[in-house]
Amino acid sequence: MKWKKRVGETSSVIRASSDLSTIPAGDLERVATIPRASDVFCPGPTAGDIYNWQTCRRAHADGVTIVALLDRNILKDVVILAQTATSDFADPLPDRARFGAAVMAYLLCCNILVDPGLAVHEWPTDALEKLTLFRRADEADASIYIDIALQRAEGFARTDLPPPKVRPSPETRWGNVSGREEHRLAVLKIAKLELASLSRYQKIEKFFDWTFNNYVFLPAAISLAAQQFGPRSSKRILRRVATADRQRALSAIDNAAWDLTVAMHWAERGTKQLQEKRFWILCSRDEALKALAKNLHFSRDAGQTREDALQTMFTELWGVSDGRRLAARLLALMIDAKNPTRWCNQPGFEQRIAVMTHDLEEEILAWQPSQSAECSPRIGHMI
Repeated sequence: MKWKKRVGETSSVIRASSDLSTIPAGDLERVATIPRASDVFCPGPTAGDIYNWQTCRRAHADGVTIVALLDRNILKDVVILAQTATSDFADPLPDRARFGAAVMAYLLCCNILVDPGLAVHEWPTDALEKLTLFRRADEADASIYIDIALQRAEGFARTDLPPPKVRPSPETRWGNVSGREEHRLAVLKIAKLELASLSRYQKIEKFFDWTFNNYVFLPAAISLAAQQFGPRSSKRILRRVATADRQRALSAIDNAAWDLTVAMHWAERGTKQLQEKRFWILCSRDEALKALAKNLHFSRDAGQTREDALQTMFTELWGVSDGRRLAARLLALMIDAKNPTRWCNQPGFEQRIAVMTHDLEEEILAWQPSQSAECSPRIGHMI
């Protein structure tokens, strides 16, 4: 959905959505406080205030495109809201649906495009139906979203959602997502180390060694390991791996792998944003996911180097002493990436990946909670 500036548009009244309905700027500013309170928008380091609608609209006037990459939870918020247009909805509108209205209202009014593509791949067999609903919701009048977000309406009427301009195909849901399987193997290894009888520092050292000797350097996986094992991490992406329900543990690993894939895609797109004049924002309420994504998004345009970014990340999560030591060790391994003894530099590496994935899955499923008694506390490195 795109806005178009008209002669009658002023600083107090803006026009948005397909019928160019008038929206008071005061309403949009009130709506903006809702996603701001959760800091749901994660922009790159060179972006301005993403919650300032005037900044966003000026960027568009300067030829800049802003795209919102939704995670699965934000996408579900919008779909729950859109479902009110497809049935006789009489219950109170869920809070998350109203939150979805606030997010969509702001994105539409600021002419920020919405990309739900990666999140759709995580959904079950009804994904096409829900993606179709979202595509219809993406074409709805922004003023309706404003009213729902500000509790002046309780959902959509049947006539509020137009047909989608392009209906999603099965390939939209089941197409390959680059990087997903590679990151899943790394998450399996991190989960196995999480269950091991090792200190935090030993766990991340083991992960570095495995990455160098047996696998490849994946920035998102390294960031996850630093965050997962770090003593200063308040939020962690990989959770519930020690549950008695081992299938649930495997599902938690799959969810974490998807989060890594989303963060990786967002960070990769952000590296080209200045030259392409196409800025990406990650939309999520998950603090751990946003923290990991920000660790990936270093910008040469902001004067950063890979070395600076790694040292900053590790010192923030591990403290100055251990953080610098870990960053130095990792950088030394990365400099030696072409070492012929590494599996990834030898023939047959693809076959080894399949074997490693299978073996780690079996080990994760076979682990029993009774083994946790053997695990030492998650204590920091003792010097």
